[in-house]
Amino acid sequence: MTMSTTALGLRRILRIVFRARQDRTSAWTPVVMGLICLVARAAPGDVITVCPDGSCDHTTIQAGVDAAEPGDIVEIGAGEWVLECDPYRTAVSFSGKGDIVIRGVRGPDGEWLTRLRAPDGIYERWGFASTTDLSEMRYDAVVFQDLEFFGVEGAAPMYCIEAWHSPIELRSCRFRDISTAGVATQFISDVLRVVDCEFVDVDTNQLPLLDARVTRLEVVGCRFERCGPRRHYFGFGTNPLVKGEDSDMVIRRCEFIDCCRISETGAEQRAPIGLDVEGSLSVIDTRITGLKYAGYASQPAAIIGEGLPAGFDVEVVRCSVDLNELAWAPSAMIAYRYPGADMPDFMSVRVEDSVFCGNWSDWTGDWVPLTPATLPWTDLGGNTVVEGTCPSFDCPADLDGDGRVSVGDLSLLTAAWGPCPSCSEDLDGDGRVGGRDLATLFAAWGPCP
Repeated sequence: MTMSTTALGLRRILRIVFRARQDRTSAWTPVVMGLICLVARAAPGDVITVCPDGSCDHTTIQAGVDAAEPGDIVEIGAGEWVLECDPYRTAVSFSGKGDIVIRGVRGPDGEWLTRLRAPDGIYERWGFASTTDLSEMRYDAVVFQDLEFFGVEGAAPMYCIEAWHSPIELRSCRFRDISTAGVATQFISDVLRVVDCEFVDVDTNQLPLLDARVTRLEVVGCRFERCGPRRHYFGFGTNPLVKGEDSDMVIRRCEFIDCCRISETGAEQRAPIGLDVEGSLSVIDTRITGLKYAGYASQPAAIIGEGLPAGFDVEVVRCSVDLNELAWAPSAMIAYRYPGADMPDFMSVRVEDSVFCGNWSDWTGDWVPLTPATLPWTDLGGNTVVEGTCPSFDCPADLDGDGRVSVGDLSLLTAAWGPCPSCSEDLDGDGRVGGRDLATLFAAWGPCP
């Protein structure tokens, strides 16, 4: 690793400032915090490499993270890494770290080459954790990027990533085949962004998959497939897929497919998407299909948005919520409020350019309404809301069959770009997918007629 004289000087200043970060009683603390922020952005970072064969800077992930300072990138080499730990310790600690990127390696076709595996056995936590309060230190997030986390059959790890008060961000990571007794990922910080990640076959129980006790949660471009509780460790489960306690939450360009598949043991479950939101919940350009979940037998619930007694505001735009099955005592597809005499009346539900159809309740033996009868919703136009089977649409540009032309169809069309004889993406039938097909798709944008 080589650096210019100027950069080296900046880095040395940064080291001095960073070591002084714990002294919050000093009158110089605000100055120290400002210097950290300024120097971290001015000094170019190092790329610290990690691989087990001794050809990199370090042979263990922990050593690489320990060596990282603000602005650095810790690059974990390709291969399978078993994150060994004892039953009550995290394998890798990033306590006290900020403004760093911990990233893996991707292949030429985008495949994940850095794979982080849970150890055999039952562990309270097995991945990365930070227990240092950095909330007053003005750091940017610790970013986890291009990593694949996966479990092993019969193991029950609880945490892949756990951050207490430390801002973090997930980019282009995948979590798969994880058999967990608690949560797949848990974050407790000011702001959390989860971008372009995949969650596939993640078995949750008792705690959420994303448990974000943050000021603002953003989940963008993510895919959740076959996630949810499938086993009982403690005889109960409060297992939303995305929970933002006391948060403003934005879910954009995501897919939730065949999730919350309750096992024959009948796990109780609360709102899969947007539990305990106290503020606002926006779900945009998102599809929710094939969910099967149960609310509490004594308390109805909803697919999107189940709030604290303070209530919340829900916005659903350009979404499809279709072919979901609710068991036990559901209340509605959107927005259930906990009962109570002290509950204020403020709450709003606004829906625009969205499709709701084919959502069935095993409990009532009837189709599920959009909102509870006591909660009217505002129709902003362009909606297809059917308390019954999904209508058949004559809509060739609806490539994914969700009753609307949206981002999912655009992704399928661009993926098939070029010669494509007899494929559904060739909307004009000329044997290739090109600009005219793209224009046709955009002309049909929105709910199918």
